[in-house]
Amino acid sequence: MLRPFNLEDLRDVQNIANISLQERYSSDVYLFIYQAQNSNFYVYTINNTVVGFICGLVESPDGARILMLAVKPNQRCRGIGSRLLDAFINSCVKHGMKKVKLEVRPSNTKAIFFYTKRGFQKQGIIDNFYTDGEKCISMVRYL
Repeated sequence: MLRPFNLEDLRDVQNIANISLQERYSSDVYLFIYQAQNSNFYVYTINNTVVGFICGLVESPDGARILMLAVKPNQRCRGIGSRLLDAFINSCVKHGMKKVKLEVRPSNTKAIFFYTKRGFQKQGIIDNFYTDGEKCISMVRYL
């Protein structure tokens, strides 16, 4: 079931991020995103257990940025990531956004394939983007 994030989801979301993403974030980061007036933060649950999430922020009157999207490894390839992404994009369309941006590691070929298949295009490279010095691929989808 797809639903908005709530504070009780914090520990589960942080655990999924720690398993799925190379970057590590304190709980303050998730709380900041949740409390931001211009945020979109959704979780996907199975039997009341959070198995995936997406979060991002509106950056401008016409654009939003996905900050994180992660699904538990044992729940991948079941459409959960697609449903989360669709919810985020639908919210952006509803609020008049014209584009959604994100960044992804060049080494994360599965994520690049996932986003490309869903209409995102490579926009450029940003050097030293991640804390370990890896660059990122900037991607955009026009709505």
